[in-house]
Amino acid sequence: MPDPGLKRAIEAAEKAIHANDTARLERLVAEHPGLLTWHNQDDERGVLLYATISYANFPGAENEAVFNRPDCARLLLDAGAVMHPQVYLRAIDTGAHGMLALFDEKGVLPENLRTLTARGDLEKVQGCFDSAGALSDVGRPQAELRTGYAGAEADWPDPADDQLIVADAFLYACRLGHREIAHFLMGRCLQLDDDLRSRVEAWQGKTAFIDFLLEKRPEGGRNAHSYREVDGEPGLIWRRAVELRLLAALDDGDADSIRDLLAAEPFLLGPRYLETQEMLLSVAACSEGKLPVIEAVITSGAAITTVAEPPASRAIFYALEYGNADYVPALSQIWPVPDDLPHAAGLSNMEAVAKRFANGFPRLGDPSLYVCPPGESPLAGVKEIVDRALAWAVQNGNYEVADYLLDHGANINTRWSTHEPASILHKCAFAGRMEQVVYLVGKGIDLNIRDHRHDGTAEDWARHAGHEEIAEYLAGFKGA
Repeated sequence: MPDPGLKRAIEAAEKAIHANDTARLERLVAEHPGLLTWHNQDDERGVLLYATISYANFPGAENEAVFNRPDCARLLLDAGAVMHPQVYLRAIDTGAHGMLALFDEKGVLPENLRTLTARGDLEKVQGCFDSAGALSDVGRPQAELRTGYAGAEADWPDPADDQLIVADAFLYACRLGHREIAHFLMGRCLQLDDDLRSRVEAWQGKTAFIDFLLEKRPEGGRNAHSYREVDGEPGLIWRRAVELRLLAALDDGDADSIRDLLAAEPFLLGPRYLETQEMLLSVAACSEGKLPVIEAVITSGAAITTVAEPPASRAIFYALEYGNADYVPALSQIWPVPDDLPHAAGLSNMEAVAKRFANGFPRLGDPSLYVCPPGESPLAGVKEIVDRALAWAVQNGNYEVADYLLDHGANINTRWSTHEPASILHKCAFAGRMEQVVYLVGKGIDLNIRDHRHDGTAEDWARHAGHEEIAEYLAGFKGA
């Protein structure tokens, strides 16, 4: 852990980066030069440059412009900030073309097939292959990249596995929208993988396959399960394509297509693909109307329903966070429901909520107050926990519980939100939940709260999401 002074400087610098306040950041760096070399070995985000990269999980020009901080990154690099591979890998994953160009300009981006593909340099990508089409050493990830930090081996393909290296680069070409590079690399992939050639030809052909992946933006090969370990299973590219077809069916709420795809690709039901099964359930938990999809996965024979220890998941957390409490009975067939205040509130368990207040306002340290979900930082204090409970109660239409929490100290104007500081009203307006919006307005929520990132009101969020009825309802209170 850094000393308290540096810790405060890190927090201030991250806030300056989020606000795109380069002047403030420059002063902090001058006052605390340790910011440039700080590295938390236990956290992939543990260098200051990471704060300049998007936390959105998908590429796109709009996301790049909103979520990245290139001016702050340039300032830090010019001052000598430590670069960590997780920073530029995150830029690749999120399609941050401008950030990658900056890193390339500053000489902190290594050259291999993945990074050259991400930069969109067709000539250099072609230069990674010899005249016979075989991958040359220049295209292989440098050996030190796979040993330089915790988890590095899963982030990079084996330098000796030509098929995986080229497949990984092809997927990133599609993810970042580099059509010419994708077509070139697809040719090399088909040269290396006869099974992929047969599957693509039996589907709709090479061009249609590439077009599909360019549209759907697949993930690359950054996880341990990308490696082909079992004969008879399809390679990385086909697996990614099947996952995208499942996600497209999920997005459409098409449970029948989910069942058909899982039946046609039974490898996905096995214990080696528990993470894929968990991903489908977690994604479904975030959207309305997806209970049939969840039930289709659970009844498909997927190994996740029978293994003694299913992978850690936030599926139940997401279901309540997004107002889908009706999904919890199905999901709880796999994962137990945490016994804490927010889950009790989200599931309208008034008795369980009230017992936490039996001796007055809850105190931090009560293990039954809050169970931190996997992958999330613990909440800082009791007020935050109570406010999350209020948010989940409102999101799921549990107004009796919400009234109780408000009567017992919850803050209706809490800056709670799924991803960043906003209000409960922002989230309900964005989700199109008129009943909850009316409830919050009736309870006197501040309609003028603006979110951290977009500086928008709940009315703005409703208009952005296309919920004009809610937007007009909120607009009617202006000047009141």
